[in-house]
Amino acid sequence: MRVRNVVALGLLVCLLGISAIAVGCSEKSGELVVDPSSVAVGGTVTVTGSGLSAGDKVQLVMLTDDGTVGLTGLVTPVPEADASGTFTGELSLKGFAAGTYTIQMIVDDAVVATADIELTE
Repeated sequence: MRVRNVVALGLLVCLLGISAIAVGCSEKSGELVVDPSSVAVGGTVTVTGSGLSAGDKVQLVMLTDDGTVGLTGLVTPVPEADASGTFTGELSLKGFAAGTYTIQMIVDDAVVATADIELTE
């Protein structure tokens, strides 16, 4: 009986370990770079994302200082990660007031990276 309990416990620990590994692998993380990181109101910046899977569709969301969504889907057409897991797009900032904003890079409804940008007068 004792051997059976030890085997059952070992199997349970093994299954829990596999589950933990699977959950850890499903979380994406990437990097988002905005160049330049400070630009005059109405300017244009280049956004580059990396650390994605090939073919990932990327949504960019621009948040104000207080976390309010300023605009979603900023780059058209929707960026898609290439074979190396990166994308690059031009972002026009017309219609935004001066201030500091955070751009979120979203894949599969999850924020995988952020970058700050400052719009100046």
